[in-house]
Amino acid sequence: MSTLTNDVFVQDWTVFYWAWWMALSPFVGTFVVNISNGKTLRELILGTVFIGAFGSMLHFLIIGNYSFYLFQMICEVIALSQVVKLILQ
Repeated sequence: MSTLTNDVFVQDWTVFYWAWWMALSPFVGTFVVNISNGKTLRELILGTVFIGAFGSMLHFLIIGNYSFYLFQMICEVIALSQVVKLILQ
C-alpha cells in the first residue's frame, strides 16, 4: 500500500502492464506481419528493434526537452510576477 493513501495500484501496476501487453500482443504481431511483406526474418527483427528504439529515443528527446522548456518558462513567469509584486508594494 501507499504510505499516503490506501491505493494498491503501486503494488499491482506490474500485473496491469503484463495483462496489457498480453492483450495487445496478437494485434501488434498481426500489424508487424502485415507491414513486413517480402522481408527476411533478420530484417524484420532488426527493423522492429532498432526502429522502435530510435522512435522511443526521439520521443523522449522531444517531449523531455519541451518539458524542460515549459518548466523554465513557468519559473520565469513566477519570478517576473514576484518582481512585479515587489515593485507595486
